Amino acid sequence: MNLQSFLQPINPFNWLQTTKAQLLFYAPPSSNKLLATFILKEETINIGRVTELPVQNGIWVIKERANIMIANQPTSSKISRQHATLSWDTGLRKYKFEDHSKFGSKINSKYTKHDDNLVLNNKDIIDIQGLRFQILYS
Repeated sequence: MNLQSFLQPINPFNWLQTTKAQLLFYAPPSSNKLLATFILKEETINIGRVTELPVQNGIWVIKERANIMIANQPTSSKISRQHATLSWDTGLRKYKFEDHSKFGSKINSKYTKHDDNLVLNNKDIIDIQGLRFQILYS
């Protein structure tokens, strides 16, 4: 086996081919300030509260692998540890939003019910206890 067989051409736009969507995170409803953009490539993404972070009167949202973790004071007590799941539907080529929470969420200002499994369309707004996310498909 030669060295050439190990070398693969690098495509700088490869992330576009594997990216399913982007999830935009905005400041609280009183502002339209974009705080973060998360690239979604995973088949399943869990969204939930983390308690180990010392956040006081602030917001902390991070995506690590297939988890979007939220620490938000003072409303984080209404965000469940396993609040929701985004699941990729290969037939529709869209994510579905499944709510697992006690206090619920909103999709485009409409309340979701526990275990609702809703298709997310381009530019849909997900509201998790006042924290706004928007999904954008490529």
